[in-house]
Amino acid sequence: MLVSKLRPGGPGIATFIFETLTQLHATLARTYKLAVSLPDVPFARIHAKTAGLPRTTETERLVIQRIGQDVFRDTLMDYWGGPPAF
Repeated sequence: MLVSKLRPGGPGIATFIFETLTQLHATLARTYKLAVSLPDVPFARIHAKTAGLPRTTETERLVIQRIGQDVFRDTLMDYWGGPPAF
């Protein structure tokens, strides 16, 4: 079980205490997945993949959108921990 205590005098806003290493590892894994799937990281990946592509016609823009789609899909899979149940 996770316990959170406010620490008015210490660094940060709260202290988190885990009863087991398994709980700590699960929390760190989830935190990592959230960190790499939040808006800045996927945008940077899409920008890097499409940096050298022209952006002058609608067809070229459509290609750029399709290239970014796999980044978006992979980010959702990381965020939710796998494919959806349906």
